[in-house]
Amino acid sequence: MEKIYMEDNKYKKIGIHGGNNELKRVVDLKNDNPNLKVLLSITSLVELDDNKRDGGFSQLCQDPCQRQLFIIDCLELCNKFNLDGIDLNWEFPTISWNGQTPLPNDVENFTLLVKEMRDIFKDKLITIATHVNAKYMNICELEKYVDFFNVMCYDLGEGEKFQYHNAINDQYFNIMDSIKIYKNILQDTNKYVMGIPLYIRYNHKTKYTPINKVDFSNPNYIINKDNIIPFLYEIVDYKLIPIGSFEDEESIKVKSNIIRDNNLGGFMIWNLAHDIDGKYLIMLNNSLIIKENI
Repeated sequence: MEKIYMEDNKYKKIGIHGGNNELKRVVDLKNDNPNLKVLLSITSLVELDDNKRDGGFSQLCQDPCQRQLFIIDCLELCNKFNLDGIDLNWEFPTISWNGQTPLPNDVENFTLLVKEMRDIFKDKLITIATHVNAKYMNICELEKYVDFFNVMCYDLGEGEKFQYHNAINDQYFNIMDSIKIYKNILQDTNKYVMGIPLYIRYNHKTKYTPINKVDFSNPNYIINKDNIIPFLYEIVDYKLIPIGSFEDEESIKVKSNIIRDNNLGGFMIWNLAHDIDGKYLIMLNNSLIIKENI
């Protein structure tokens, strides 16, 4: 994931996280699989300490000249590194979750950015990370210019208590309600890509633990099931203390069936670095190929 650099509310450049060699190494995977598409994801999240963060996407998108400079830089990066497109990760227009001050016209300005990007990109791919309930963006208008919406079907819920942050149903925020909302907006449901987490989390306000860092062999851990989604308990002083919900083979099979039944575009995962041995990637691929009777 890369980042936009702003200084004094002026766009400067796109920074390559990890350096050019890492990006080239990923793109070189296309030599083994010519059908592979590689996109660069661009954000302005505050956790990136070396970014001055002056305004982020809000300031960038409100100025037509800055939008054009940014789009041209994106296209040049695509051409330079043989990329297939750009993913825009703004979480989210009109709100300050990303640590930056939002502007009242964020939604309209972001739509303009994507429209202008499509005009210049031609056949390059454009994808966007979106809210599970289609909030904060004009999804109906954006569909005209976007190839896929990477819907963040994780970190769901509200409040401080334990929740299934990747719930399929029966919760205030959940995947089935999300699909209904997007179906009422989209002309092509294949543009809906279901996001799943490769981490375990107590609720959307707590820090997550990468799935590869969880010791499931710990005798004090109990895996339980409810609503298909697995969750982990820890035994402390003879009490069951919830640690968080996650994904396993069964929940992935169920979600794969949901994707097929609703003609969705597939899976998006956050993030691949948590799948060290490739177990989950293979699991996801196989589950989409073979329909499971569950």
